[in-house]
Amino acid sequence: MHMNFSINWITLLASIFNLLLLYIVFKRYLFGPLVNIVRKKREEWQKKDEELRKREEEIKQAYAKLEEDKKRLKAELEAMREQMEREIEEEKKKLLEEAQKKADTVYKHTVNAAHAEAARIIEEATKEVGKIITISTTNILNNFLGTSSQVCLLKMLFKRFSGDIKQYAAKAGKGIILELPWYVLPEEEKEIRESLEEMGVSIAGIKVNEDIISGFRLVYKDYVLDATLNRYISEAIGDRT
Repeated sequence: MHMNFSINWITLLASIFNLLLLYIVFKRYLFGPLVNIVRKKREEWQKKDEELRKREEEIKQAYAKLEEDKKRLKAELEAMREQMEREIEEEKKKLLEEAQKKADTVYKHTVNAAHAEAARIIEEATKEVGKIITISTTNILNNFLGTSSQVCLLKMLFKRFSGDIKQYAAKAGKGIILELPWYVLPEEEKEIRESLEEMGVSIAGIKVNEDIISGFRLVYKDYVLDATLNRYISEAIGDRT
């Protein structure tokens, strides 16, 4: 059987024209907006990625600066401690020398009254030393230490006296009160408690003792662990007298 195929050129051309027209319409109203949307999304993602990289770099810089600040603070604390010890020693030496001169002058006038008078002068001088050292040390701490640095210094003291603290807590048990020379903020109290709990020590509360120059006391009834600057000043003056 012979089949006769014929091409209708008009229909073919019309079909091609329709396809071209459909392609143009799709490209303009469908593919074009889709491409624009994809391009915008890609630009947004690139922008967000750039922002994330920038933020990561800022975090790295902030961390580096924090490390530098920690090193600088540690150096300042060490310098402050050395300066404070020098000033205390110089002030104590000066006052004791003045007290000794007064005692020598009184001794020359009368031998019988010399010992009593010298004892009185030395006692007054010792009290005066304590007051002046307290004032000068408090001023130094106020000028060089903030509360965050106070907590840092306190944690260093905890580490220094960790053995004594653990032994004290084992004997005292519960109900221990921590005495500090400054008013503690809630976030500072949390950090202090956590530092003690790392050593296995739990405290019942924190109390402000304005008589403390620097350091801390642990108190349970009459049982006291004294790690204050007051104690060492008193012992140093006592050794000299």
